Amino acid sequence: RAMWRIGLLRNARGLHVEAALSLVVARLVYVVPFKWLTQLLGTVAPSPLLAALRDDRERLQALRVSRATTAVADFFPWESSCLVRAVAACVMLRRRGLPGVLHCGVRLDAHAPLTAHAWVTCADMAIVGTETAPNYAPIAAFSASTQRRANGGPQ
Repeated sequence: RAMWRIGLLRNARGLHVEAALSLVVARLVYVVPFKWLTQLLGTVAPSPLLAALRDDRERLQALRVSRATTAVADFFPWESSCLVRAVAACVMLRRRGLPGVLHCGVRLDAHAPLTAHAWVTCADMAIVGTETAPNYAPIAAFSASTQRRANGGPQ
């Protein structure tokens, strides 16, 4: 199922190529030290301030990142985990100067093994992985130090 044969890249080609590259690079989360990953993702905060999007253009950009990340990840021949998708989406949001936050959570169930999940939000928008996020207790959130504050101003 090559992407170019089904026309995925024909529409919004640049965004889908960026999503594909971001997803491939994000797979490095499995081999790089966690310290390097935190430098990419930003500072750890238990509950980061939610910065507001400035206008509808930024909201549309965030929505496009969400759709491109999900669409391209579904066409790869390998499974892109929630962490890979979240890192890729976070990197794409940051490239656009949007306030993405990568959340990590765990699910504790006495009848099942410990499971973890990662998801991304941008202001009040769900970007990737948020469908199952309510089932997980948040343990950390990563937000870039270059993000805007909650009032929309620079940090």
